[in-house]
Amino acid sequence: MWESSYDRVPKNYFNTNSGGITLLAVWEGWDGCLTDGTYAPEGPGYIYRLTGSVGQSQAKQTMDIPFFLDNTAPKATDFTLMEEDGRYLLEFLVQDNHYVNYIQLGDSTSQERLAAVGRRLWGDHRAGSSDPSFH
Repeated sequence: MWESSYDRVPKNYFNTNSGGITLLAVWEGWDGCLTDGTYAPEGPGYIYRLTGSVGQSQAKQTMDIPFFLDNTAPKATDFTLMEEDGRYLLEFLVQDNHYVNYIQLGDSTSQERLAAVGRRLWGDHRAGSSDPSFH
């Protein structure tokens, strides 16, 4: 079991003067390894447990979030480049052993996002699928 403790964890807050949100989350986390240094086996049955209280005098609260540990990278295959109506179209198949959540296609410098499909965890809600492959 991996565990990390903090006496005080700062909260995120909204600044009414600037209109911005300040994120003060703690980003330290589990590296996916067991105590002997080997990678944990892939699959279901893992739990991310959050325990804390609003103030020192408040009762502790616990929340368990089950998750699937996915160590296998998705694969893109069957690339076909076509020209249609003066535009280039790239068609390919993406598959994963668990599911594909989001696909992003960038330029060769990784500076430009050329296309995206799926649902990013941080709120980009485009057409997506829970099917294990996108066409």
